[in-house]
Amino acid sequence: MKLIIKESKLTKIIFDYFENNPNLFPLRSDSGWNPESTNYFPISSDADESPDYSFSYYPTEDAYEYPDTYDENEFPLIEVNYAVWVKIVDMFGEKITSEYLLKWLNDSYGLKAVSIHPG
Repeated sequence: MKLIIKESKLTKIIFDYFENNPNLFPLRSDSGWNPESTNYFPISSDADESPDYSFSYYPTEDAYEYPDTYDENEFPLIEVNYAVWVKIVDMFGEKITSEYLLKWLNDSYGLKAVSIHPG
């Protein structure tokens, strides 16, 4: 049996997965170590619990805490929590995750990142 899925249908399936993943949506934001950077956290029902970040957004190279890690042309940049990244890559693969997660996070959170990396 041959199954053909159009790209638009695949995109919808992947974006629906992201939207229904509590580690990706909805998230609350907070300033990072540098006021220009932003960390995004899962919304927790337990106020005493401080969950790991889901991803961080760095609009400029100066906003990133470890100099010379990424090239200047990779900013603005999204760095995804490694545990979150691995689960998504296990499901969709590295290429699809990189392309689709970058687009979805930019669209969902009003960001302008040009690259995405596990962190």
